[in-house]
Amino acid sequence: VKFAVELGRVLAMHIMLEAEMRVRCSRGISVKSIHGNFFLQGTDRVVMPAVPLDQSYAFEFQIDSEPLAGPLAVFQTALLHTTSAGERRIRVLTLALPTTSAISDVFVSADVRALVTLIAKQTVQRPSVLALEDKLAALQRRVADLCAAYTTATKSPASDLALLLPAPLKMLPILLLGLFKKISTRLDTERALDVRAYARVLLNSALASQLIRYTYPDVYCLHNMPEDVGFIGAEGTLRMPAALPLTSAWWEPHGLYLIDDGQAVYLWVGRDAVPALVSDVFGVQDYAALRSGKIALPDVDTAISQRIRAIIGKIRERTGTPHYPSVYVVKDDSTSGDPGLRSAVVQMLIHDRGDELRVSYRQFLVKIHGKVGGLGFYGRLDSG
Repeated sequence: VKFAVELGRVLAMHIMLEAEMRVRCSRGISVKSIHGNFFLQGTDRVVMPAVPLDQSYAFEFQIDSEPLAGPLAVFQTALLHTTSAGERRIRVLTLALPTTSAISDVFVSADVRALVTLIAKQTVQRPSVLALEDKLAALQRRVADLCAAYTTATKSPASDLALLLPAPLKMLPILLLGLFKKISTRLDTERALDVRAYARVLLNSALASQLIRYTYPDVYCLHNMPEDVGFIGAEGTLRMPAALPLTSAWWEPHGLYLIDDGQAVYLWVGRDAVPALVSDVFGVQDYAALRSGKIALPDVDTAISQRIRAIIGKIRERTGTPHYPSVYVVKDDSTSGDPGLRSAVVQMLIHDRGDELRVSYRQFLVKIHGKVGGLGFYGRLDSG
């Protein structure tokens, strides 16, 4: 089913072939670097055999002369390509952004999704010989430098208890921690080569919406859903459960949880799950009879089974990508379950600590706070 659905979506997708892309910008601005999957033909020109709609490209610009002339900075991208019908066309995208002399205006206009997408591309393109400690420290320095620059730009009072970031960038620390945990697990040298290659290509080419879900998954509680969840609402769409924070502190040992990172759907079954729940959803006698791993969820004639299958169906209908997520059963049991699957899900719980390197969100913030303090802006925060 997965292969048939994905092949059908790819064949039906609008695609551009034999493409050449070039970027021009206002005087005083130049292209610093380009990130994505392509062949670089110059500082501002790339060629691509195909341009699928589910891939993204990132451009870094630098200011060569200050101040910039005029109230607008203009960026123009020209994409020469061949359509699937064999026609040679050119598509031009023009973006005009206001210039400002106040760096605080830049901070409040920041796009955190675009920033994380750029950082992800930069991270996977760096030499893989870098140790995980160095990659983690580099991401922490990114946030620390932003905090220090924002404090200077806004002349905000120093705080020993909180990191100062503008509202659009409040999610940046946790998204970068999620990115690091994905890199540390998916690009681990102990992983199979094809798994690492797929993860590297995904991080280097995914759309911003895909990348955010991949690094910051959605988690839903399935064993205790409100009565209207899993059914079509008055607005004509399926009602989804409310997303939970990415921490096991909210999880119950008898619960059933769904984790969606855009690439796969994981069904976490608590070790104390009652036999009735396991039977109604998976069609097996009890927890002991349930097997971890990839599964085709059975069509059990129960209300909760129908609701869960409807929720998974809604996830699989997600537009913008040909990907059709597989479903995996993950048992909360290191003895009878699959330890690799269990470890992969545990690392998605960004707020929790995995091991010495895969720190908790609080530990990550403490390290950033310490780096900002080392720059002379804040006092040190005791890591306790």
